[in-house]
Amino acid sequence: APRVSVLTPNRQEAADLFGVDPQRPCWTAACPAPLLVTGADHARAQGETRITHRLLTASGSTDFQVPLRPGRFRGSGCLLGSALACALADGASLPEACERALHNVDAWLQSAWAFADAVHLPQRPA
Repeated sequence: APRVSVLTPNRQEAADLFGVDPQRPCWTAACPAPLLVTGADHARAQGETRITHRLLTASGSTDFQVPLRPGRFRGSGCLLGSALACALADGASLPEACERALHNVDAWLQSAWAFADAVHLPQRPA
């Protein structure tokens, strides 16, 4: 973890791995790298219509909000990690890369294939 640019745990993973309080995600001494703490699981459990993702760094935090799309999405976490890596490789700052990645993933989720088991597969927008 100390060798990566950013990690993307959900709120519970951030709590379990790094001691980040899932009710108020903030940087802790145990964070080995910047964290983009994803909030879809929390938003869904709370019945919210928007997801708050929080970027935690040693210098502070930045919140990003996107709509909570109906259904469950297979592969969305991996898609987020890939989109984030691409934005960073393109030279974006970490906050800008997070914003771009979240925007791109949201577009893929809007175009997702829907399956009978209510788990959807993201696909590139037409």
